[in-house]
Amino acid sequence: MPECNFIKLNYGTGYVNISSSTFTGISSVASNGGSILFGEVNGSCSGIRLSNLTFTKCISLDTTGKTYGGAIQLYTSGVGVDINNVQFKQCSGLNGGGIQSGGGLHLNINDYSSCELDNVEFDCCNAQLFGGGLFGNISSGGTLTIMNTTTFTSCSCVGSGKYQEGGGINIIIKDGNSKFQINGLTSFNNCTSKDLGGAVNINGSLGAMINIKSVSFTNCSSEGGGGLNTILQTGAILNITEAVNFTLCKSTSQNGGGLRAILTEPSSSLYISGSSIFSQCKTTGQGGGIYISSNQSKIININLVIFENCEAVQGGGAISTLLTDGGSLTIEGLTNFTTCKTTGDTEADIDRGGGAIYASLYDASSKFRIIGNVKFDQCESINKGGAIYIKADMSQLIEINNAVFTVCTCTKEGGGIYAYITNGGSFRITNGTTFTQCKSISGSGGGLYTIVKTTTSEIQISDGVTFDGCLSGQQGGGLYISADQSKINEINKMIVKECQAKKEGSGLYIEVIQSAFLQICNGTSFTDCASQSITSSGGGMYAKVKDINSRLVLSDQMMFENCNSSVSGGGISFLIQGRGSVELIGSLIQNCISQKGA
Repeated sequence: MPECNFIKLNYGTGYVNISSSTFTGISSVASNGGSILFGEVNGSCSGIRLSNLTFTKCISLDTTGKTYGGAIQLYTSGVGVDINNVQFKQCSGLNGGGIQSGGGLHLNINDYSSCELDNVEFDCCNAQLFGGGLFGNISSGGTLTIMNTTTFTSCSCVGSGKYQEGGGINIIIKDGNSKFQINGLTSFNNCTSKDLGGAVNINGSLGAMINIKSVSFTNCSSEGGGGLNTILQTGAILNITEAVNFTLCKSTSQNGGGLRAILTEPSSSLYISGSSIFSQCKTTGQGGGIYISSNQSKIININLVIFENCEAVQGGGAISTLLTDGGSLTIEGLTNFTTCKTTGDTEADIDRGGGAIYASLYDASSKFRIIGNVKFDQCESINKGGAIYIKADMSQLIEINNAVFTVCTCTKEGGGIYAYITNGGSFRITNGTTFTQCKSISGSGGGLYTIVKTTTSEIQISDGVTFDGCLSGQQGGGLYISADQSKINEINKMIVKECQAKKEGSGLYIEVIQSAFLQICNGTSFTDCASQSITSSGGGMYAKVKDINSRLVLSDQMMFENCNSSVSGGGISFLIQGRGSVELIGSLIQNCISQKGA
């Protein structure tokens, strides 16, 4: 039947039940699409049930006008559709290779229609443009649910020289009453799309609700968002939870090996939680596991997520994020980053790094927070920031709270963290954050390297932050801080022990310039820090204080114990220039050794 649909449903009453049938090698060039089934049904229909069906090599060809599903196309308005135990094998169409329901299951699921796909199999289905397996358009209170071990295997978009999205699924969902849900051990395997969303592409707007639970994405790829690509606008919300796993997913030329998310407007939100895993995901761009761009969006939360062996070329082995105009990202709750890395690209921006995270912030209300025992283990960067690279311009807050950095490494500056803060914003490291055996191989700042510029920027390190056994190939074995013009900078209750540097400041290197101010106080201690070369000074701390009104204050029971350097200042060495000033009040220097002074 080459010129029409095998089955056509029109508006009418009654209940449609099609079951226990097989359709093989059927094609259609009808103007409406859907080689086997085309339907336009409304609330007069009691419902549609498709069960125990097999569609093999069903093709919708050369259609014009509406939308195209290789095997099935449905438009529903106020109708319930149940698709159960159905197989689509090697089906193809212009949009929606296996099934496209416009109105219900682009299904155009409109006017509070609902559609459930229960234990459905899409195998080697393809589309020219969008949705190799399924294309859905959901609006006006429609709901689409994919559940119970539904599988998408080797589905793809195949149009030569054409823009493509969603190798397995492409979804457009609009308005706050509409919902799209994938759950119940649904899986995507070896799905591909040239442009965006190797497995799934979702465009959500107007408060749409999108939930993805207990889903696996394996070996899926595209230029951007190898597993999942999503654009969330005008209050759309995406919730990824309950062990959603991205494994071996890849972004081939853009960003986001596992997930790429673009959010705009304040009420658009993204949540990733519940022991979800990103494993061995890669990108030649930024964000081996996840890439997030947030413009104004206030709520982006990553909670109890595992990133392991993820890799990026340009920045953010696990996560890369751009936060602008009030965008906010929080990472918390035992989230772990293990052996993630940035490999570098000599033709790209050489400043990008961050073995685990690359974060770029702009605008006075943008925030980036890491709280609640987040762990970074053996992450590395060929450039800066073995674990984290932060670049903030006019940001409001960057906070690292109770995080753990262990054996993180970079070639250049900041074995644990590299941070550049300018034109306003507060950078806070607090609440027992630890840096253990972190290393900068040829740069400064074994654990931390930070530059804080302009009068409205600040750094605060407090409440038991510890640098233990960190190493630098240049200055600042534990940490390197440059305060340039900034006035409100404080370090208190910090612990630095057994750190080493090849040059100045085995524990801490400080530069206070251009009328900046920095205070170190409240029992901050340096213990067993030592130089690595015969030309280094400042075993515990080296401070360069330069320019008029630049001021460094050391007070309130600071302690330097068993530190040494090969030249001067076993405990502390000062270089004071251009009318800079240093105050040393109530500090203890004990058993510190150098050729010239304690």
